[in-house]
Amino acid sequence: MKYAWVIFDADNTLWDIEFLYIDARNKLCLFLQERGCSYEEVNEYQRKRDKELFKIYNYSACRFARSFEDTVIKYLGIDCEDEIIHMRSVALQVFELEPKYTDNLEKIFDKLKDKYQIALITAGEKWVQDKRVDAFHLKHDLSVIEVVEKKSKEVFDKFIKKYSVDKSVSWVVGDSINSDVKPGIESGLNTIWYDNTNWAENENHINKEIIVSGYKKVSKLEDILGIIL
Repeated sequence: MKYAWVIFDADNTLWDIEFLYIDARNKLCLFLQERGCSYEEVNEYQRKRDKELFKIYNYSACRFARSFEDTVIKYLGIDCEDEIIHMRSVALQVFELEPKYTDNLEKIFDKLKDKYQIALITAGEKWVQDKRVDAFHLKHDLSVIEVVEKKSKEVFDKFIKKYSVDKSVSWVVGDSINSDVKPGIESGLNTIWYDNTNWAENENHINKEIIVSGYKKVSKLEDILGIIL
C-alpha cells in the first residue's frame, strides 16, 4: 500500500533562522566600523568569504565562524587574537539561539495530518539540527524526522522506498531551489517552493531546467494548503 506524504524542510521553512545570521553579520560590521572600517566593505567581504567557505565546509557551523575570523584578520591583522575570539563567539551564537517559528504552523499541520503523513527532512550539522528539532513544539505531529548532510535525489528516493510514498499525491515543501525543489522534482514528487528569505549567495533561483520541470510557488507557507488540499 502506498501513502500520501508532505515532506517539509526545516530552516527557513518551518522556522526562520536567517534573521540570526543577519543580526550576527550586523554586529561584525559595526564592530569593525568602530575600528575605522567601512560597514559596506566588511559586509561584502564576509558574504563573499562565507560563500567561498561553503564549498569546503557546506552547512557546518564552523564555516560561518571561520568567515568572521577571516574578516577580522583581513581588516585588523593576524595578531588581534581577542577580537578574533570575540567575533567567532558572535558567529557561533547563531547556532545556539532559538529560531522564530513560521506563522500558522498549528493550522497548517492540523489541516494536513487528516489526509497526509508529515515528515521533516533537514540538512545541516547534526547537533544544530537535532537541537532545533528537539525544541520544535509540533514535532509530535511529524511521523518521520531525518537529518542528512545534504539533500539530494538519492535521499528522497530512499525515503520514498522506505516509507511507501505515493509520489503522485505526495509533496516536498521547502525554501531552497537547490536543496528542496530540484531533488524533489528529480525524485518524481510534487514540489512547492516557499519563496522565503534565505541565504541568496548559495541559491540559484534562475534555473531554466527547474522552471521547465515545474513547481508551485508560495510567499506565505499557509498558502500551501490551497495547493495541496
